[in-house]
Amino acid sequence: MRRHAAIAGPLGNRWVRLLLALLALGSLGVGIAAPRAAFAKEPAAKPEDKAFRLFKEGRVLFETTDYAKALEKAEEAYDLFDHPAILILKGRCLEKLGRFTEALAAYKLLDLKDKRLKPDLREEAAAERKALEEKIQRGAKLIVESEQSDAEVQIDGAPAGRVPVERKLTPGQHTITVSKQGYRTETRTVTLKVGESTQVAVKLTADGSPVVVYVPGGLRGVQILFDATNLEIAMDEAVGQRTKPRPLAAGQHVLTCKKGEKVVQLPFTVVAGVDTEVTCPLDADAAPVPIRPILGWTGVGLGAFMAGVGTWALATYGADKEEAARRGLADSEWSSSKPTLGPVWLGVGLLGGAASWYFLVRQGASDTAVTDPAPALPAPVFAARRGLAVRF
Repeated sequence: MRRHAAIAGPLGNRWVRLLLALLALGSLGVGIAAPRAAFAKEPAAKPEDKAFRLFKEGRVLFETTDYAKALEKAEEAYDLFDHPAILILKGRCLEKLGRFTEALAAYKLLDLKDKRLKPDLREEAAAERKALEEKIQRGAKLIVESEQSDAEVQIDGAPAGRVPVERKLTPGQHTITVSKQGYRTETRTVTLKVGESTQVAVKLTADGSPVVVYVPGGLRGVQILFDATNLEIAMDEAVGQRTKPRPLAAGQHVLTCKKGEKVVQLPFTVVAGVDTEVTCPLDADAAPVPIRPILGWTGVGLGAFMAGVGTWALATYGADKEEAARRGLADSEWSSSKPTLGPVWLGVGLLGGAASWYFLVRQGASDTAVTDPAPALPAPVFAARRGLAVRF
């Protein structure tokens, strides 16, 4: 009996130690897993809590007049939680930034009957919305001008016509873009005030080199386009054969000339800093009509006639006076306008004839001279008549 007890004692102790070791390991595992379980069960932050924090930050920024950042906080907060107070802050920020239309849209989303609004805040929001509607209704006037009369104007990305442009817009911030072929596009941002007129003068800077189009036979009835953009021809240009210089950007371009059913398209190259002339042979076979020389010689003829009348008046005045004396007439009994009108007719005739010759005959001769593209001509002129660029 004693022998069995001696054997069982050590075996029992071993089992006890093994059981205790297992219990210790289990306790250790539970101790490690418990914090993880507790962390996993910790509740996440509610969207409205984060929205309320962003709203408070936005309100502080609004009070420090940082309206742009305050608007960002308000929009982020409203995306998380659509509380009316957040919407009011958004509308106020937009109004301060001059974005009146967006501000009114924010106020229109607001439900003034929302029970979450405090009575004083509800009254303030209603008054602010009414004042904003009155501002927008009164509007503001914008006038856009430029030295380039055919420049295109865009207001807030929408076409508004050619300068000068006058529009009644909502008060606040607007973006103006003025552009023209051959000039750098200019953009301005203006803030319009309620009931006031704002005038914006935009100066366009030429971008490229001047280009002249030469049309044998004259520009009258001819439509000219640079890269599909219509080129307006002034009245004083139409009497000649060359357009006024128009700036174009350096590079490849296409000139299109139209007259009736005839259309000519010519590719040409503009080199930066170099004047370019392009010949558009719409009436290459027809003799040009010398409009300026005809008008000039007509003016010279009229001037000569008037000068002759004035000379005749001065020459015959002496004979009239002698005839009056022979008849015994006193100076008070006869009168003549020849001493007055004679010098006037003579002077006007001489000046008019000289001006007609200089401005119409002399200068018009260079416009009416059509160069025959013979092989003996310089290569650039011959190339121009074939539709290539002429560079001076």
